[in-house]
Amino acid sequence: MRNSRGQTLIVAIVLLTIVAILIPALIKYTQHEASWTLKEQRTTGAFELAESAVERGYQQMLLSTSTWANIQLGMIPAGFNFDQIYSGLSNGQYEIRLASGPQTQQATVVGVGRDISNNEIRAVKAVYSNLGAANQAIYAGNTVTVGGSVNVEWGAVTSYTSIVSAGRTHPRFYSSGNIDLDSNGSSPPNTDNIQWWSYQPNLPPLPQVDLTYYQGLAQNAGTSPPAGCPANYYTAGPITFSGCVDSSGNTYYATGDINFASGGTNFIKGNVVTLGNVSNSGNGGTGAGSGIYTTPIPPLAWKEYGNAWSTYKCMDSYANSNFATYAAAVAANYRASVTVNIPNGCINGAGSVLVHGFIYAGGGSGLSGGGNGRYHGVIITPNTATVSTSNFTVYFDDTVAAAIRTKNVSLSRSSWQDWNGCAWSGTNPTCP
Repeated sequence: MRNSRGQTLIVAIVLLTIVAILIPALIKYTQHEASWTLKEQRTTGAFELAESAVERGYQQMLLSTSTWANIQLGMIPAGFNFDQIYSGLSNGQYEIRLASGPQTQQATVVGVGRDISNNEIRAVKAVYSNLGAANQAIYAGNTVTVGGSVNVEWGAVTSYTSIVSAGRTHPRFYSSGNIDLDSNGSSPPNTDNIQWWSYQPNLPPLPQVDLTYYQGLAQNAGTSPPAGCPANYYTAGPITFSGCVDSSGNTYYATGDINFASGGTNFIKGNVVTLGNVSNSGNGGTGAGSGIYTTPIPPLAWKEYGNAWSTYKCMDSYANSNFATYAAAVAANYRASVTVNIPNGCINGAGSVLVHGFIYAGGGSGLSGGGNGRYHGVIITPNTATVSTSNFTVYFDDTVAAAIRTKNVSLSRSSWQDWNGCAWSGTNPTCP
């Protein structure tokens, strides 16, 4: 009996000791679990606020075509540059930053949320692309024909019927129908996955240019073009340019055909928009250096040269020194930051720019002609684009593309990420 009672006492003491050890641990664990639960709730709340911020930024970009155009030009609306605090769920706060890029006709939205305790901060970063915008060198609703002595540089070509490339190794070509580089016809494969994509059923839509906007620009510019240019920026009828040097950046708008005639020095820095056709039979301007200048290469222009890498490296000294192959530039996710001469001797010898800006040709035959001239910007026609005569070059300009006004904004989310590194110091967030 004594032994049995002694053993029971020992067991009881051991159990009490274990309980005495476990109870504080259990209490501490319970306290930590409550703290962890609260932290998780606050973190979730901050994340939901950040998502709300991105959604509000997205809705802001959809307000109007002018809002999108201004963002592309770096003109951010008030309240969307980490300059206004918005109240959100459970009395938390969030702020929004909109910015153009990282590519032409894209915009980045960063939303930063802070929970009610101000202890938890989360950020979300999303990139949206305007599917209906212009971000290539040439768009044609009908056939595109690029002659053997013609170059298209720094930007792609899209046709919604077919493309005749004359066997060129650059730039990139996209078509809903045939491309002469495709020896398979309509049978797959319809791409080399580097330079050309034919019979594509899901091309982004042809940009729908806001012609009323450009007509208004021309009418507001009035009757003050330089001597030798048409009398008005807006013309109800045809226009012939012969000896016109105009660096104003204004828009020429005609309801009839536009012709760049031979025998006169022409250089237009601005937009050329017509409801008719555009034909070129003359050279670019050379007088007083007009049409000859330096310009940045678009940051992603190198992607047009997957099958012509030596051509690109000739223009870009950094790429020439650092990327022996196109694949090396792809692996590095390269973004060029190089300024070059235009016209560029690596491409098509001497010559000068005829138009630096946006060209729209709405007529039945769209764009035609060539000659010893250069276009620097973006060409859009709902019909045919034929550039086939000798020694002509079209250079893509991403800044011109970013400013083109279209009738609608059709945004698609290109990327989304839970973004680390943002802080909230004082009144506004800071992000890398």
